[in-house]
Amino acid sequence: MGLKHDEKDKFNMPIEAGIENLAVSFDISRGGKLIAIMPRISLSVTTSEQRGLHMSKLQRCIQEVLALSSGAKSIEAVGYAILKDLDERMLYKDGAVSFSFDYPLNMETPVSKLIVREIYPIKIEVRRKNGDYFVDYYFTAIGATCCPCAGHQQRAELRVLLQTSLHQDIPFKEVIKLMEESFSSETHGIVRTEDEHHMVETMKANPRFVEDTIRVCATKLKKYCKEKHISGHIQITTIAYDSIHKHNVRAMWEGVL
Repeated sequence: MGLKHDEKDKFNMPIEAGIENLAVSFDISRGGKLIAIMPRISLSVTTSEQRGLHMSKLQRCIQEVLALSSGAKSIEAVGYAILKDLDERMLYKDGAVSFSFDYPLNMETPVSKLIVREIYPIKIEVRRKNGDYFVDYYFTAIGATCCPCAGHQQRAELRVLLQTSLHQDIPFKEVIKLMEESFSSETHGIVRTEDEHHMVETMKANPRFVEDTIRVCATKLKKYCKEKHISGHIQITTIAYDSIHKHNVRAMWEGVL
């Protein structure tokens, strides 16, 4: 064999390559407290003239940056540090590093007032392109919708992508709560009978198409981001897992914050 990674690529084809699904653990500082984060990291860069990447160098870069990042103010700061380190070592210019993790949030049921710890999947991707840095935030929330036509109800999934510049603070809790308010009704992992009755009646009183959930969510998020001086691009997708048809229904919208 004897081939080397930095052997010249005779095809002259820039290719995005890297590592994915690397389990790590590190601490970030929020509100004066250290919070343990256990994400799965993916890191990709664009090759220039190399035939193959030094994948071990990517993983070594991640581990060395994490060793120096305990108590960093945010996940975004860690992602920036990883891409900056690659640039300073003159390894690769453009690239992206993402962190996928579950975010726990205490939510209250509507009638019995049970405190239920709900889990929300989040992905944060920090990108470097031509020397500029950007951040993509991926949020997912589950609720319920009620069809305005026939009144059938179904579980629905709302996905939000916020694309911003690096130094804008995106509060996870507030975004998730605004998403939850966009459904016909909230849902919970644990409820009592009185909560179930209330949720069903709430759905009937607030029938919404998948398009309506997007309109409500977009209005709420655009208002919130304007108040907090957050700018960028937004994409919202709703998928309803239809209860009386053999298909699901989907709607998507994108615009500017």
